[in-house]
Amino acid sequence: MRPDKSLRAQSLARRWGLTPAGAYGLAAIRYPDRAAIIDERGALTFAEVHSRTDALARALRASAIDDRDTVAIMCRNHRGFIEATVACSKLGANIVYLDPAAAPSVIAKVIDREDPSTLIYDEEFSELLRPVGYGRQRLVAWRDADRHCRCAQLDELIAREGSVTLRPPDEGRGSTVMLAAPGPGTGEAGRRLPSSLEIRGAVLSRIPLRRREVTMIAAPMFRTWGFLHLILGLRLASTLVLIRNFDPHDVLATADEHGVTALAVLPEMLASIMELPEATTACYRNEALRVVAVPGRGLASDLAIPAMERFGDVLYNLHGTCTVRLADRWTRKAWRAGDPARLGGLPLGGGASGEYAAHRVPQA
Repeated sequence: MRPDKSLRAQSLARRWGLTPAGAYGLAAIRYPDRAAIIDERGALTFAEVHSRTDALARALRASAIDDRDTVAIMCRNHRGFIEATVACSKLGANIVYLDPAAAPSVIAKVIDREDPSTLIYDEEFSELLRPVGYGRQRLVAWRDADRHCRCAQLDELIAREGSVTLRPPDEGRGSTVMLAAPGPGTGEAGRRLPSSLEIRGAVLSRIPLRRREVTMIAAPMFRTWGFLHLILGLRLASTLVLIRNFDPHDVLATADEHGVTALAVLPEMLASIMELPEATTACYRNEALRVVAVPGRGLASDLAIPAMERFGDVLYNLHGTCTVRLADRWTRKAWRAGDPARLGGLPLGGGASGEYAAHRVPQA
C-alpha cells in the first residue's frame, strides 16, 4: 500500500478492531473498487459497502441505537443481511440472528429474553414477526417488487443519510447471538458468539481459502455454517456471491457466471445439485471452483463420490472436531471402503502412500 493508505489502515484498525466494521473499512482503503457483494440486485464495491453502512449506522444512531442496545435480524442471504450486520458492528450494538424456520414460540422466547429494540427483516417475514414487533422499531431489509411495505426500508435510510463518514465508537464491540437451527435442545438457547472475526487458524489451514477470491455462500448466513463463511470472507476480503432463495440450477449458473472459486453449501443442498440431470449441468463447467465446503458428521459416500466425480477433488467436510479433505484416489478408496467419518482420525500423511489428506483439527 501507499504510505498514506497504510497510515489510514492502521488508524482504522486500532479504532474498529477485528470486527465486521473494521474488515470492510480496511478493504475499502485497500481495494475500494473491487466487488464486495454480488446478489440479485447487482454488485457493490468495498467502498460502496463501507459508505452505505456508515450511512445506515448514522440512521440507526439517530433512532437512539448504541452499544447498549440489541438488534434482531431475520434476513435471507443478500446485501441487507451484511449491511445490517456491519452497521450494528459500527455502533457496537448486539445482534440476534433469527432463524425463520424456527417455531414461532421459539422466536417469541428469544425476543422476550434478548429484548431487541429494533427488528430488521425481509418483508416476507412481516407476518411471522408481527406478534413480537409491537413497541419495537421495524425496518425492512428486502422487499419484493410485488409487496407493499409500510415500514421504513434500509435503502431509504441509507439514501437519506448520504455519505458522511461515521466516527468509530470509543468502546464496546457488541456480541452476536445466533438462534440455532431448529432441533431438539438447540432451538431455544441459541449460540452466543463474539463480534470479533478471530478464527482458529486450523480452519484456514485445512480449507484452502485464499485472499480476494470469489466465494458463494448458499448456506443460510443466519445459521452457523453460513455465518462461518461470512466471517472467513470478511477476513480474506473475498467477493461474496449470495443466493437469496436456494435453487440448484441457479447455484451452478451463478457460480459459472461469476467465476466462483469457493462454494459453501449444506449437505441437502449438495444433494439437490447432484440430482440435476446431467444434460442440465453439462453446460456449466465451473472450472474455477476449488473448494466445495459441506458441514455435517458422516457425509455419505453415495453423495461424496458423485460430487467429486462432478466437481473434482475439491470437497471439504467439517464436523465437530474434524476437518476432512477429500483430495485424491486414496481418499476415494477410503470412502468406498466404509464409514467416511473414520477419515477424521487418519494422521497427516497417513497410509503407506503418504497421500492421505484427512486432518484432525481443533473445533472451529
